[in-house]
Amino acid sequence: MCKTNEAILRKNYPIPMFDSFMTKLKEAKYFSRLDLKEAYHQMELHPESQPITTFITHKGLFRYKRLMFSVNSAVEIFQKTMEAMLSSCENCLNFLDGIIIFGASEAEHDQCLKELLSVLKEYNVTLNNQKCLFKVRQLNFLGHILSDHGIKVDSKKIETIMNFRVPINKEELRSFIGLYTYGEKFFHNFSTEIDALCQLTKADVKFVWTKEHQNNFMKLKGCLANLPLLSYFDVSKHTRLVADASPVALGAILLQFDKEGNPEVISYASKSLSEVERRYSQTEKESLALVWAVGRFHFYLAGLEFELETDHKPLEAIFKPSSKPPVRIERWLLRLQAFRFKVIYKQGKLNIADQFSRLCKIENEPSFDTKNECHILRIIEQNVPQALKISHIITENKKNEEIIDAINKISNNS
Repeated sequence: MCKTNEAILRKNYPIPMFDSFMTKLKEAKYFSRLDLKEAYHQMELHPESQPITTFITHKGLFRYKRLMFSVNSAVEIFQKTMEAMLSSCENCLNFLDGIIIFGASEAEHDQCLKELLSVLKEYNVTLNNQKCLFKVRQLNFLGHILSDHGIKVDSKKIETIMNFRVPINKEELRSFIGLYTYGEKFFHNFSTEIDALCQLTKADVKFVWTKEHQNNFMKLKGCLANLPLLSYFDVSKHTRLVADASPVALGAILLQFDKEGNPEVISYASKSLSEVERRYSQTEKESLALVWAVGRFHFYLAGLEFELETDHKPLEAIFKPSSKPPVRIERWLLRLQAFRFKVIYKQGKLNIADQFSRLCKIENEPSFDTKNECHILRIIEQNVPQALKISHIITENKKNEEIIDAINKISNNS
């Protein structure tokens, strides 16, 4: 299918993110998970599409009559079809061949499940009974445990990390770091020891596993023992985004408050600074932290009024509409024009994102400026006026009666 995939005009379709599901589960107490049996093969190919799937074997030529896994656009086609099929079902979410049903009560859950099964029967969709789970109080979905209390990490994922052997080369160390960051949104404190491990993965650093690295490795595993429970996002609740910058990293926490004013953590996030960004002034770093944090959680914050908390007092004035900040900060502020927020100040010792920004994993990722360079250049190109040519000026002058009259009078000395 390599040559065939090169010729297929792929129509991209957005695959849902985990965060997009979590905004819909705020009142869920009962869950069911349904799994489709040989999911792709349940979709028939159009007769005109079947010949291009032809393949040769020792017994002759064969072709598929059903959607096959090796088609480059199979994922998008399947997700789009499933979403259209299930669009009439209430309290129903699907990610490819996995479907979950939820309800705030048993009656609501059962009614939604009946509606879903009716739709699946109508379209002759077959389920894998061995992987289905009905009416439970907590459910494993996309590597996370969902319940009416919130979201927590899958213990099997944690067990995999805990059983990871001591790395013997850079590739294995990168694998460990990748596994460790699986639950980044749950980590309030990224241990400082991860910095030393990340430095060891750099191309210009020789891999030498020392006692210090071993201690860091074991401490990182120990951090997995007490991961917090995250809450579901609720658009009706008071929302606050807390951000902070340290000399080497940015940290952010998305919070919401219940009716009693108690904070609930929705998600954590962090980002290491590039070498260029580390040379910014502290005011620029703190500004970058706010702008980056809003971008990081834009899915939750778009169209919502929220508070943006900082421990850097000057930002209260800088982020006001009437301010005239430095050019770099002004450029960043352009990214926030689509959001509705109020900047509030809280002392550093009271800012819960402060420690998070200091205990952050180190990544080799593009700087904030690099990521937005294309956007900035596009704005400049659209707003900078083009230079006028003398020939164009002469041509336009000949169309203006007042200028023509003035030229004639000057020429005739009148």
